[in-house]
Amino acid sequence: MLLPSRAAQSRAAEKHLSTGQGLVGTGGNLRQPETVKVYGINRYVDAADSRVMHERHAVYRLEQQPAWITRSPRDQNELILGPIVGLRKPEYAPEPLPGETSREILQARRGIQEANEGMKDLRENQEKLTSSVATMAKNTAEAEQKLTTVVSLLNERVKHLEGDTTSSERPQVEATQKGEGDVVVRSPNP
Repeated sequence: MLLPSRAAQSRAAEKHLSTGQGLVGTGGNLRQPETVKVYGINRYVDAADSRVMHERHAVYRLEQQPAWITRSPRDQNELILGPIVGLRKPEYAPEPLPGETSREILQARRGIQEANEGMKDLRENQEKLTSSVATMAKNTAEAEQKLTTVVSLLNERVKHLEGDTTSSERPQVEATQKGEGDVVVRSPNP
């Protein structure tokens, strides 16, 4: 690749800067391309091996590596400063446009309203969950009570069948409350 000399490059860069082309951030003014020089070589004997002779050919030499452009082409001591992307002092900020502030306030209000609706939904879901947990706890307590009654009656039956108790000690137990899903347990008649 053959490129123009450094002087031609600097003149082209000055032309771009003076015409407004080559704005900060464009590829043309960020990197310097590599510079390759071509040397025409005639017939010669190789210095490393006298039995070898080279015929006319071209030798390409890389004169300058590609690099970042950090200085202006006109004044080599001047640093190029790009756009400011860091934090700025608030007192240097320009005044907001007339409708900009009211638009931001409306957006903030909408955000607050959406957050409040989300909190309300969350609160309702939490109340439903609390009531369902209370119902489950009540049902669990009732089931435990029924289970203990059934287990105690079954233990009594097992004792009776094994003959550990006399017929006078046999309880005649019935579940007194009848509701949906209740278990009625009766002891066998003698």
